[in-house]
Amino acid sequence: MSPFFNENEQLVILYDLLCRDSIELLSKEKAWAVIFPRKTFKDVELRRLTSDMTKLGEGFLEQEEIEKSKTLKNILILTGLKNKSLELHFRQAYNKIKAHSYTIEKSPEYYFGNFSIEMIHHEFEDLVNPQGNQLESLYVASHSLDHYYILTKLKFYFAYLNYKNAKPIESDFDLGDNFLTYVKESSSFEEAIIQLYYEVIILLLDIEDTEQFKLILRLLIDFESEIAIKELRSVYYCLQNYCALQLNRGNTSFYQEMFNIYKIMIERNILPGEEDLKLGVYKNILTSGLIVKEFAWIENFIQQYTEKLPKEYRDNAENYNLAKVYFHKKEYEKVIEQLREVEYKELVYALGGKLMLLKTYFELKEQRPLDSLIDSFRIYLRRNKLISKNVKQQYLNVLRFTKKLANLAPYDKKGVQKVKEQIEACKALADKKWLIDKVAELEK
Repeated sequence: MSPFFNENEQLVILYDLLCRDSIELLSKEKAWAVIFPRKTFKDVELRRLTSDMTKLGEGFLEQEEIEKSKTLKNILILTGLKNKSLELHFRQAYNKIKAHSYTIEKSPEYYFGNFSIEMIHHEFEDLVNPQGNQLESLYVASHSLDHYYILTKLKFYFAYLNYKNAKPIESDFDLGDNFLTYVKESSSFEEAIIQLYYEVIILLLDIEDTEQFKLILRLLIDFESEIAIKELRSVYYCLQNYCALQLNRGNTSFYQEMFNIYKIMIERNILPGEEDLKLGVYKNILTSGLIVKEFAWIENFIQQYTEKLPKEYRDNAENYNLAKVYFHKKEYEKVIEQLREVEYKELVYALGGKLMLLKTYFELKEQRPLDSLIDSFRIYLRRNKLISKNVKQQYLNVLRFTKKLANLAPYDKKGVQKVKEQIEACKALADKKWLIDKVAELEK
C-alpha cells in the first residue's frame, strides 16, 4: 500500500491481514489484537478503520479507471492547468490532445470527451483573453454535444429494439416525434457511427428488409477504421441475432451469413477475449462453419483458436471438434481415431462423443460395433444419475431408431415408411435431422 495514498500504519496491517486470511474466518477480535496488540477492543474504532480502508479501496479503483481512460485524464490535466493559469503548458497540452483526437475511433465517450475538452478550452481562453473571440470552441463543443446526444439516444433505442425482438416487452420507448427523420437530415448523420446505428435501427424496425442487412454489412467494412471496436462488436452481435431470427423462420441461406459475420470478426480481431475465448462463441463458430461446409477453414480455426479457450477445455475441445469435422467430411475412419483422444469426464463430451461414434458405425455399416455400442450406451444412460429424464429419453430414442434403420432392408418400403412416421412423430429425439436424412437415403 503506497504511502502516497495512505500514511496510516494500522491500515497497512489491516490490509495485510485481509490479503492473508479469509475475511469470513477473520474475527473482529483477532484483527484488533494484531492491529492494536496493547489496546482494549473497541468496535467503533475498528469500524472506523474498516471504513477508511473502504475509502482507500474506492480511491484505488477510481485511480485505475482514470489510468484506463485517456479522455478522462486529458480532461483532468486541462482542468488542472486551467485552474493554475499555466497558459504555455495549457496550450501545449490542448494542441497535443487535439492532434491525437483525429486518430481516435468514434464512440459516445469520444464525443462527450471532445465536448468537455472544448468547454474547458473556451473557459481558459475567456480567462486569459476576456476581450477575444471565444466562439470557435463553443461551436465545436456544441457539435460534439449534439453528436453525443443523438448517438446515445440511438444506442438506447437500438438496445430497446434488440430486447423487443428477443422477448415480449410491454413498455414502449419514447424516441420523440420524427427523431429518426431529424437525425438523417442533421449534420450529425455525416458521422460514420451515427449513420451506422441509424441504419441498424431501420433494419430492426423492418426485419423483412434483407437488403438493409446487406447495406449494414457494407457500412461495417467501410467505417471500420472510424468506429471503436466495442461499437462494431455491438452491431455485429445484432446482425448475428438477426441471422438467428431469419434461421428460425426457415431462411437457411442465413447460415452462410452467420458464418461470414464470425469470419469477419475473427479476421479483424473484433471478437472479445483474445486470451480467453468464450466456449459458447467457439461452439457457434464451429456449428455455423460445419453447416456451410467450410471444413478447411474450421479445421484451421480449431488448431489456431482452441488455445484461447480456458485451459481446462482445450484438449477435449480440440479432439472432439476435429472429430466433428471429419464426420462432416465423411472421413469416418479418422472420426473413430480422433474420438479415442477424447476424455469423457464431462457429460457434454460423453453424450456427444458416443452419439458421433454411433452415427459413424452406422455410416460404415459396422453392424457388430454398432450393436455393441447401442447396448453399452443404453446402460450408460440408464445408470447415469446426472442425466435428466428428458435428455435420457432423447438419446434412448436415437438408439432405438438407429437400430431399426440398421436392420431395415432397402427394399422394405413399408418398413421404411413406418419408421419414418415414428421418427417424425417423436418429440423427444436427439439429432432428429440425421435420422430423417438416413430415412431419405433408404427411400431412394
